[in-house]
Amino acid sequence: MKQITKMIKTDRSSGINAEYGGGVLEINTCSTIAHVYRQTFPYSSKKDVGHKNAKRLAEVWLDEYKDFFYQISPPAREVDMGDISQRVELRRNLQCKSFKWFLENVYPEMEVPSRDYTAHGEIRNMGRQKNRCVDNLGGWKPPSRIGLYSCHGQGGSQYWQMDRKTNELKQSQNYEYCLDAVSSDQIQLAACHGQGGNQHWTLNKIGEIKTSSGQCLGHDSTFLNIGPCTGSADQRWQWGFVFVTLAE
Repeated sequence: MKQITKMIKTDRSSGINAEYGGGVLEINTCSTIAHVYRQTFPYSSKKDVGHKNAKRLAEVWLDEYKDFFYQISPPAREVDMGDISQRVELRRNLQCKSFKWFLENVYPEMEVPSRDYTAHGEIRNMGRQKNRCVDNLGGWKPPSRIGLYSCHGQGGSQYWQMDRKTNELKQSQNYEYCLDAVSSDQIQLAACHGQGGNQHWTLNKIGEIKTSSGQCLGHDSTFLNIGPCTGSADQRWQWGFVFVTLAE
């Protein structure tokens, strides 16, 4: 089978684009592919190569979906990605399809984040822990317990999204996982089920995040918890971005 591949030029790393430009990607089940990292490198760089390469890829290939990349990687907005005109021209000459087409036809099972959200970004405590944000503490999958960590502004483990339709509070790296109030002192990640209950959250004007039973999200300085709303600043939260008019 004829394979047509085009290299996506980046700074000291490359990727292969086939689906967009009419090529083929084959899965050889008996093959072993690995990346061997060297202890030393024959070059040095003071540049943010990781964010630069990711930004170049996003600007060339992701179309309107690049907004999601910037939401979870805010520092990339300020990185100089260099000239991408040749990469854009290559995509145009190959008559490559859109990233939307890729999601619908090649990877339809991909969980695409909703654009219809109440709020997204970091969730910063407004009380005694005002320099700390809601963080997955390195636990990216259920049943990881969620707590507080120093706000770093890098997105990732501190990027969250409240879905306007389902009122679910989802983490950035995997939108299949939601914040779940298992008990008053056990707030953790769980598979999103869309049934409300322990995964139903609302946000009001003063920054309280409430469960379906009307209890408020708070903390014990390390982990999140829920309890009767007291009006305390420890139960108030400041989001990175809010997009709706909130109730009292």
